[in-house]
Amino acid sequence: ADIVTQFDTEYFTYLQGCCYSSGKIVSVEGFGGTSPLRIVDLETQTVEGTFYLGYAGLTKEPEVVCVDPVTGVLYYAAADGVLRTITLDDVHFHSYATVVTAPTCTEQGYTTYTCECGDSYVADYVDATGHDMGDWTVTKAANCTETGEKQRDCSRCDYFETETIFATGHTEVSDPAVAPTCTDTGLTEGSHCSVCNEVLVAQTVLDALGHTEVIDAAVVATCTETGLTEGKHCSACNEVLVAQVVVEALGHSYGDWYTTTKASCTGAGEKRHDCSRCNHFETEVIPAAGHSHTAAVTAPTCTEPGYTTYTCACGDSYVSDYVDALGHNFEYTDNEGLKTGKCSSCDVEDEQIGTPSWRVEDGKVVGTEYTVGKVLIALYGENGRLIAVQFCTRGEQVAVGGVTVYRYTAPEFTQEQLSEATKILCFNITDDWTPLREVREVR
Repeated sequence: ADIVTQFDTEYFTYLQGCCYSSGKIVSVEGFGGTSPLRIVDLETQTVEGTFYLGYAGLTKEPEVVCVDPVTGVLYYAAADGVLRTITLDDVHFHSYATVVTAPTCTEQGYTTYTCECGDSYVADYVDATGHDMGDWTVTKAANCTETGEKQRDCSRCDYFETETIFATGHTEVSDPAVAPTCTDTGLTEGSHCSVCNEVLVAQTVLDALGHTEVIDAAVVATCTETGLTEGKHCSACNEVLVAQVVVEALGHSYGDWYTTTKASCTGAGEKRHDCSRCNHFETEVIPAAGHSHTAAVTAPTCTEPGYTTYTCACGDSYVSDYVDALGHNFEYTDNEGLKTGKCSSCDVEDEQIGTPSWRVEDGKVVGTEYTVGKVLIALYGENGRLIAVQFCTRGEQVAVGGVTVYRYTAPEFTQEQLSEATKILCFNITDDWTPLREVREVR
């Protein structure tokens, strides 16, 4: 058959028997002498009440149970075969109020269940929380010889724990021995604690040794070196016991000067005098007499500078007092851009490239120019518009200053082109159009 209704097991544990009456299920469960009787509402599926049969003096575990719906009498049979009854109206169902006792660090928590009839029991135990201990705090610091203490506290109660901090013990440091000197006492080796400074091994004072005297011999003074009187010092510590006094140097005793090398016009001479107490001597330079020159003046020319020749009787001579060359004084004649000239002082001839003579006369561009490369003339109208451009005509070849140049004459332009032109420019260029001169304006 299909399952019609299913209850949670909390309602029926170790079920011995049950029956149905007026929409309710009455059950008996096997828990020894305290076997509980439960009434469960089928519609709400909740327990309406619980009654422990053992509390009513029924000590036998029931195995079969049923209820008379008319009289409300409960019939149940136990394992001993005896049929027993109990009236449901006389049954007291416990209704428990709960009081929860929270756990502490050392005690369990639990819930106390109490019925108004006076029945109560304790259940739902919760483990003690245990202490929540904080960090250790030093309450007394340990030192070299004494123990200290540290403590930590529970954050939930007044409980605390303490532990002993062991004494650190001394930190031994050696105190080195000090050797005695001639004047100062010494010490034996010892030791102390570097933390608390307690002396662990005391140092013993050693007596001073006293000086060991040595004679410092006198030193005789010389012409250049100082001398010393006799003195004394300690050979162990070098302390001066009797100071030596400095005796000043005697200084040289020189005789008269005498010439050792005679001076000339260009060479210096030398003189000397000697010390009568030692082999030392001093020398001094006799300056050269110097030349006595006679001057001979050479006048400058157009191309050569002028100068003066100085000659001494000993044969020495030199040239000085230079005067710049006068340079040529050319008188030039300009032949359409090529100037020819002749020096008035020495008759030397010269040629130079003059200023180009381009101009507009009688409706034509006229003039000449001597130059390398090519020459062209361009005509421009309003707003820089190019009207016409022509190369000048190359003519005769002339060498000027070691450079070969050509004579150029003006090209032909029409009257209409010249009338329209507002600007005329001349260009001197190479074969690859690199400028040779600044652009010149003809008009």
